[in-house]
Amino acid sequence: MWAEYQAAYYSDRPQVTEWKSSPLANDHDFSDVPDGYEIITRHTQVIDLSYPLPMLWQGVRKSYHSIIHRANEQYDDIRQDISIIPFRLTHHAAFGNVRTEQTFIEQSKWLASGYGISVSATSSTEEGTHSTVAAAYWIIYKGYAYYASGPAIEKNVQHAVIWKSLELLKDKGIQFVDMGQVDGDSVKERNIGKFKAGFGGRAVPFQIVRKVQA
Repeated sequence: MWAEYQAAYYSDRPQVTEWKSSPLANDHDFSDVPDGYEIITRHTQVIDLSYPLPMLWQGVRKSYHSIIHRANEQYDDIRQDISIIPFRLTHHAAFGNVRTEQTFIEQSKWLASGYGISVSATSSTEEGTHSTVAAAYWIIYKGYAYYASGPAIEKNVQHAVIWKSLELLKDKGIQFVDMGQVDGDSVKERNIGKFKAGFGGRAVPFQIVRKVQA
């Protein structure tokens, strides 16, 4: 399933030039890297969901608490989706057509088979129409969850979507969540990493094997 997604994702992109290990999976051995590649150590934020919810809430950055409370009051519904459509529409609205439609079809299959969940927040207009304003997609594999993408078209709502996701993942028996890299190379990547780190947990090292550019 993952191979099918990668084939769709890279169908209109250059060849993959890097590979990443995961602190949640002991299935990468980068000890014998061939010439022309380099090993880089980076950090990803890992949250242990085995703690009670009140303790997990205490681990969330204090400034996020009021943001999450306000979002829960402001938006009609923050919930798990049974369809990929809310996530896909929000992704298109936030980022444009940067991915092929086949990638969303593959992610829809993961939802149906239990290898992914999608959580979204909905807003209502005075005319009575509803629109998705933020969403988060999570990959689930071997009892772990990985934060894949979080498009949003309104500010200060994604915090509540992620917190709701953590609650749902805990209910599903997921113990560890990998929020993704927190020490990127660019200012934008580091700001995203700071946002992710605000949900608690700890920074754990992982490795990247990257082809050296000529």
